[in-house]
Amino acid sequence: MGAIAELKQVVIRTLLQQEDFLLVVVDPSCAQVRLPDFLVEAGQPVGLNIGFEMAVPIPDLTLDDEGIQGTLSFSRTPFFSFIPWDAVLQVSASEEHLVWVLPPTGQDDESSEEQSDDRPKLRLV
Repeated sequence: MGAIAELKQVVIRTLLQQEDFLLVVVDPSCAQVRLPDFLVEAGQPVGLNIGFEMAVPIPDLTLDDEGIQGTLSFSRTPFFSFIPWDAVLQVSASEEHLVWVLPPTGQDDESSEEQSDDRPKLRLV
């Protein structure tokens, strides 16, 4: 697991200890995503509510090195879902928190070395 995927897991796990649920925005077109066909076929980012204290419980919700998995409810129909870390785009807690836009996991440690030297740089002035 790369540094960005690990960071996503730590942040989401930490927020879930403090919040009843989170809004996690995912890219359904990423490899290994398992969501209902109508969401995958739409080709748009999808917002999913996950949490351990939700009105409709997710008793099998787990976060591990591979991603987020559990039986989510879509129009009151249960569907076992899997979201790999590279598909997680944003995380939002309650209204009091800012949305955290996450870099794609595919841009992990090794790809940062591949970026060209002509990219914009920050300097302390």
